[in-house]
Amino acid sequence: MADEIFISYSRNDEAFARKLALWINKTLNIGVWIDIEDIMPGIKWSQAIQDGLDNSRLMIVIITPTAMNSRNVEDEWQYFLDQDKPIIPLLLKSAVIPYQLRRIQYIDFSVKEEYNESLRQLVMEVRRHIKPTEAEALDGATTQRLTPQTIPAVTPSKAAAKRRERRQREARRKNRVILGLGAAVLLLGAAVVFLVVVVLQNEDGIQLTLVSGSSNDVRIFADLNDTEGRPYTPGEEIQPGERIRTGESVVSIGDGGNGPSALVEANSDVVVQSMDESTAVIGVAGGSASIDGGTGDASVQTPNQIDVNGPSARVTVNDEQLVAECDEGCEVSDQDGGTVPLGANQSLAVDADATNLANAEIRDNWGAIVFASRRSGAPDLYTMNSDGSNQRQLTTNGDADEFPVWSADGTQVLFSRGSRNLWLIDLSDPNRPREINLTGDMDLLGETLPAWSADGTRIAFVANSTGGRSDIFLMDADGQNLQQLTDNIGVDTDPTWSPDGRLIAFSSTRDGQSDIYVVDVTDPDAEAVNITDDDETDSEPAWSPDGTQIAYVRGEAINRDIYLITPVRGEEPTPLITSSNADIEPAWGPNSTQLVFVSQREGNDDVWIAPVANPEAAINLTSLPGSDDESPHWLPQLRAGQG
Repeated sequence: MADEIFISYSRNDEAFARKLALWINKTLNIGVWIDIEDIMPGIKWSQAIQDGLDNSRLMIVIITPTAMNSRNVEDEWQYFLDQDKPIIPLLLKSAVIPYQLRRIQYIDFSVKEEYNESLRQLVMEVRRHIKPTEAEALDGATTQRLTPQTIPAVTPSKAAAKRRERRQREARRKNRVILGLGAAVLLLGAAVVFLVVVVLQNEDGIQLTLVSGSSNDVRIFADLNDTEGRPYTPGEEIQPGERIRTGESVVSIGDGGNGPSALVEANSDVVVQSMDESTAVIGVAGGSASIDGGTGDASVQTPNQIDVNGPSARVTVNDEQLVAECDEGCEVSDQDGGTVPLGANQSLAVDADATNLANAEIRDNWGAIVFASRRSGAPDLYTMNSDGSNQRQLTTNGDADEFPVWSADGTQVLFSRGSRNLWLIDLSDPNRPREINLTGDMDLLGETLPAWSADGTRIAFVANSTGGRSDIFLMDADGQNLQQLTDNIGVDTDPTWSPDGRLIAFSSTRDGQSDIYVVDVTDPDAEAVNITDDDETDSEPAWSPDGTQIAYVRGEAINRDIYLITPVRGEEPTPLITSSNADIEPAWGPNSTQLVFVSQREGNDDVWIAPVANPEAAINLTSLPGSDDESPHWLPQLRAGQG
């Protein structure tokens, strides 16, 4: 269809502009010109804008402070005024509006609770300028008619009795959801009546605003007790009303802004009841998911009708247990009206078939970052939250416990101890950790520097082979099926897995100095490739969870900094974290936007955290005079409050 509406906006408002364009296109069957979508590669930008302005019949201007200060936005709406074409201003954020634009009545989108009314006004105004064709009207006559409601959505903060009543109604109806997207266009004799509803409406009249999504978003689902969801492939379009089961990849839900978002972990079966700018309700039928209400509310529902309500939560459901975690504090409720408050850094566990909280067990959570510290003498393991709070001692062996790494699901910590055996701490019951020696019976020496594959099935580590050299070995997560990966005259160390489990990056001196190499572990004949083939000393690689970058240490002694390189031979590395002191041992946060690392910039070895986009904003998490803290590793999957 031809583009008839031109959307003028500031780049800061791109997310809203994209959603609006998609909604107009789907709802009114009208083509929308928006530069992020309609300027093809190789086309001159200014000419494409000019063509869009000339060919469009109507302009929508999104009003925000940045838009009203944008010369490009002003040029666009001024051109439309000069051509005597109609303009509809949408007030998204309060701003000083130029006099010429101020004379046109705007539609107020600044109050989220009034979106439905604002959308109704927008449709009426659009249709005042762009009349539907006869074909559009006839097509609209087959659309499900929905009547706008004003009943507010039930939020997680309502009383337990309200939640119980809602649950009972939902059980009787089996969550029959009527999906209404867009305009109901009805021909009544010679009159055309437009009824526009952008909601999901059930029999209670509760409205759930549908947020337009990208290819990685999942949206609206229904009954948790229905059959298992269909397999989901990243990049695949998800239709409202579907239920999905994630495969080997994590699925992200939400727009990534200040509104609610969720992270559904691999091999999970989930439903999403709602996801809009202020409220998120997600169900976990199997597996695990984290949810963050952002500046709004969030709730996680389970098949046995135990709900977790609060600003953020992580829920794991399997055949044995249901575990809810609320690092920021929240409330857990059951269908009988019982409620249990959870404090910061606590979790609640009940049997998988429990329908109430009568036998719930409250546990203290270990933090998301595990590290080694000498604050008690010999190195022991500690955990903490990503803001440095909740620092707790994990091991008290009296021997040297070092180089800890989390398992994929966060229930185990692998580390090296004493004379260099690899040990495992099982935290399935966080109040009663259990230790296991994985390599005590192996014919190796000095097992250290373990690295866990993203799927949790394999472990890479460093040990001395029969020739006395440091090489990299592989084994299954239970210590079986030992395999030697590297064998050469140099020192091979610091293994790190690619997220897909196919490649391992490591540092090696096989060419005379330490460089970063990458090898394909699925190909027995594969040669390791040097990706930092330069005159510098490069070591301690850490592969980002999204697979796009490797952080590593460049330099020697005190002159060591952290660099980034894409895992492709020939790419130029870029400095990331630099100071006049040594910055070493980088480890990624689970969303690939933050790094923890060790720095000596305040005298001791301390654990620091820095956003990749703004490394100058690094913060010391373990500032304890006279104590060295080392080898941080971040929980691979997002957990509530641990973003």
